[in-house]
Amino acid sequence: MVKAPKSRRINTKVSEGDYRILLAVVREYGFKSMYQLLQALLLCLIRHVDSVRDAEYEDGIGAEIGEMFDELMEPQPRCKVPVRRNAP
Repeated sequence: MVKAPKSRRINTKVSEGDYRILLAVVREYGFKSMYQLLQALLLCLIRHVDSVRDAEYEDGIGAEIGEMFDELMEPQPRCKVPVRRNAP
């Protein structure tokens, strides 16, 4: 019997400019590594999506509470990392 994996690896590529921005965030906010930053970002996204999905299915007071916190859960930029655009 083949067991299902407990976790999955997700590989992705980013541009050199995006990588530099992510490195700046790692340094500025004290993450130990790029991996730790990406884990935190991914978990925040998953929690947000799950909470919105759960609020859609709840009736009564649960739905009202979900609506109250929707605005607070909107992702907000936390750092001021300069974004450099390549000139054409």
